[in-house]
Amino acid sequence: MGRWRRKNRFKAKPKGDSATGFNTSWSWKERGDLIRYLKTYRQHAERVSDGTYDAESLSMKKSFVRTIGVVEMPVLDQRNVSAPYLALPRTLSSKQRLAVHESCVEANLYHVSVGENRDDRYLVISIYADGFDHLPNIEKPLKFSVHRYKPWYCRSMTLDMGVESTVSDVQQEMAVQARAEQLARQSIQKLIDQPGCCLRDGIDSMDFRIWANKDLSGVEPPAVWDSSMRKSEWTLVDTPSKMRACISELSQSPPLALAFDVESYNKSKYTQLTCLLQLSTDHGMAYVIDPLAPGVFEEVGGLAPIFADPDIVKVGHSIGGLDVRSLHRDFGIFVINAFDTYEAAKVLCLESHGLAAVCEHYGMKYTDLYKSLKNEYQTCDWRARPLTGPMIQYGRFDVHFLIELRMLMIRDLTKTYLFEIKPAEELHESRMVADTLAAINSMAIVKMEEQGIGPPSSNAAESTCHGLASDDFIEPLNLESDRKNDNWLVEGNHFQPQVDDETSFPPTWSNRPRTASTESSSSSDERKSSLSEISNASAAVLRLQASLMKVLSWSQLRCKDLWSDRKEPFLKQKDFLSLLQRARRNEVHFGDSQIALYEELVAWRDRVATRLECLSGFVAPLELLVVISWQRPTCEESLRRITYYLPDVLAEHAGLVQEMLFSVRRSLQGDGFDPEASKVYWYAGQNKPPSRISKVELSP
Repeated sequence: MGRWRRKNRFKAKPKGDSATGFNTSWSWKERGDLIRYLKTYRQHAERVSDGTYDAESLSMKKSFVRTIGVVEMPVLDQRNVSAPYLALPRTLSSKQRLAVHESCVEANLYHVSVGENRDDRYLVISIYADGFDHLPNIEKPLKFSVHRYKPWYCRSMTLDMGVESTVSDVQQEMAVQARAEQLARQSIQKLIDQPGCCLRDGIDSMDFRIWANKDLSGVEPPAVWDSSMRKSEWTLVDTPSKMRACISELSQSPPLALAFDVESYNKSKYTQLTCLLQLSTDHGMAYVIDPLAPGVFEEVGGLAPIFADPDIVKVGHSIGGLDVRSLHRDFGIFVINAFDTYEAAKVLCLESHGLAAVCEHYGMKYTDLYKSLKNEYQTCDWRARPLTGPMIQYGRFDVHFLIELRMLMIRDLTKTYLFEIKPAEELHESRMVADTLAAINSMAIVKMEEQGIGPPSSNAAESTCHGLASDDFIEPLNLESDRKNDNWLVEGNHFQPQVDDETSFPPTWSNRPRTASTESSSSSDERKSSLSEISNASAAVLRLQASLMKVLSWSQLRCKDLWSDRKEPFLKQKDFLSLLQRARRNEVHFGDSQIALYEELVAWRDRVATRLECLSGFVAPLELLVVISWQRPTCEESLRRITYYLPDVLAEHAGLVQEMLFSVRRSLQGDGFDPEASKVYWYAGQNKPPSRISKVELSP
């Protein structure tokens, strides 16, 4: 399930820096030993490459530390430093590998992690630009053309307006979209202020005799996809024609409830892309939409009217994490009238609020299967194609139980107020409210009789007052709803109580015999109504349940958390602040010219993102720009010492790399350095010319 979550956000963090500072997996002293080890390896390997290696004069000193913490690093003998790369121990933890990556930047080494699984990964380093070409079975990152998928929020207004569009046409289109967003926000705000409007008269009700003993144990899980599966079970939407057919089906036969979920590529809070959209309806139809399939991304926005229809309740789990913002950012979809099962789980005080745990609480039999799929695919790279059967099954799991789960949670949110025992003071307060309402109601009926528009006799007033003042009164507000139009019929000029059948809700408390025992007894059995007395709670009754209204209001509040054009606060970026702190301690040189270069690169990144109509984070993450402004590489080979694999946008647009390096050279020239001087080593046997030999010292 696509939720952006900062793990351990509120836990106390030990002292230490991040990408350019000291990682907390090693102490300051151990980190210093690590940097010295890496620099020693670089010196030995460079002399081997230059042909000046002397094993005796460069032999290891006794004071040299090779064991860092509890990790024993490889011996820097002639065999190891002469190889194209050096593999570090596999015993390094993920935090320790991160610390090595950070230190390699400072030591001017190429560095990359190898291995498919986190537990099997190890790190290799090299001084050679082509050193990793000799690494067998190296796993290269997934290449992904981000610029092909233009988010609705970033898309230029001139895309659909033709070449001859004028400025006024663009402004008019922008005004239309701004108006549409304003109306959507107003609709969402109305539902936040009046959550009862989320319940639809004649549609939303709760038959407690039917739902009293129900759970998810009878719901079969979504099957793994195979070629023999019936098309009616679900549809994989991976072509524009299928996407248009999906929109047509949902528009022509609108469901009453639509479960939805989003799987995203979630690099950071500011760098996200929708990779999968799952839908499930109360009609029993399911859709797995692949926005990354050719031509589909531009068509998904056709679902916007369906998600904006308040007569269709949208059911999701933790929709305030990624779902709402992703739909708005990428497709211009606003979610109006939602039920968030995550918010309901919090109000019900369940032990765990995750969807798998909530489903298990409600009796789902396939929790182990669901959890195993979640552990494997929740944090995977959803850009990977083709989609596998287990990936699709996991996506369907996230929406398969939601519609039924909503009804079960509404049952539990309302039964506490309708059926559970009330404390003595709450019952006393209920009687006082009931008496007051009875008096007001009696006065109103008498006045209506005088005007000739009320019930025909005072006996009705007595009966009504008698019912409202009953000691068996459980929830005063419930009877208040009986006095609304849905419990009274207008016949001529008279209001008559509406009578459906003997199972109508709520029960006519005034028809129950009053005895001394019912007035004085505090027995819970006499104060607690049973499910057998109630068949169907209408939407009017459900609107009066505080817990349900709280869930609905919070759910609509999550729908208002839309994507915004707020810029990433680059001056508060943690790696940038870490460098400033280290510069104040005179550990590194990070002067005004480098800070100015950083600000220039951030502005350049935003311009490129506007030009390509994508998010700025896909051009280059801020942590990369921080290190570039610190190290100031002058060629692409030097840039790869910072990040061996460039971001997709830079890797596909060589001109952008040169634009960025031009700013770096100009910054170096302003500080009096030779911007063209750089040394790049190539492994022996490669027929590639070396760069100019002289080396630039970046810190004076």
